[in-house]
Amino acid sequence: MALLLINGKEYEYEEGTPLIDVAADFKGDFDFPIILAEYNGRLMELFGNVSEDGKLSFLTRANKNGRRAYRR
Repeated sequence: MALLLINGKEYEYEEGTPLIDVAADFKGDFDFPIILAEYNGRLMELFGNVSEDGKLSFLTRANKNGRRAYRR
């Protein structure tokens, strides 16, 4: 199990869980679709997996980096 800090709260996910599955649990918290994840300070696409404890946040078109990724 990996302990993730998301929006200031701790959540447990199995190691190997796709980030897109984690994002699906939080999609209701955002006005736009989630495009990217920032996992332990690194931008990652949602096909990446939970691999260790850490901080996770999500980016949408409302974020500068999310808009840049959306344009690619």
